[in-house]
Amino acid sequence: MTAFAFCVLAFGSHLNADETPNGADETTKIDERFRKLIPAATAIDRKEFEVIARSPGAPTAKSFSEHSLTAALMLPKIRPCEGKSAEQFRYLNDGSPRPIKIVQEMYRPVGAGNVVLFVPPVTMIHSERITRCEATVEGKTARGSFDFHVPDLYEGSADFVAKKNDERGWQMIEFQMKTIGIHVAREADGKWRRVNGEEKHKTKPD
Repeated sequence: MTAFAFCVLAFGSHLNADETPNGADETTKIDERFRKLIPAATAIDRKEFEVIARSPGAPTAKSFSEHSLTAALMLPKIRPCEGKSAEQFRYLNDGSPRPIKIVQEMYRPVGAGNVVLFVPPVTMIHSERITRCEATVEGKTARGSFDFHVPDLYEGSADFVAKKNDERGWQMIEFQMKTIGIHVAREADGKWRRVNGEEKHKTKPD
């Protein structure tokens, strides 16, 4: 991905997303239990995003306090263009899209006039962009996958693991996009970390 030297003016745009998932039809399988968890679970910190957007250079791993799925996708080393990589993530134009377009997709403040009332999760995977979400549940563990599609920008798919807590309900604890080398997991402190190879990690307890 090209450098995320984003235009700060993008923060003033209020984007109204489509209500219907793009690319979905009546036969599309979407498990709402998990689909609704994905945007927040894959998001990055809003303040960190604003710092990155104002930076003249590309983000690095040190730009993020935790490594969510969106953080992993924002790193310049992710260049999924052909072969098996394209099966899990690809841009829908020649090369990488203009950074301003990705800003507008990720950052969606809701407000009236110049007053921002609510800022949804800052993520590359908003709920209405998820065109498929399926999972197999065994006890308090769910394993599944989902597809996402952002018209004229990018599309992809990822695998996930979720755990059910008696008090908080379902919580995403792991995402993986094998063909582009992304594997992140939520640790005991609640923060997302990269999983390297067979490195063991501690997930948040039930």
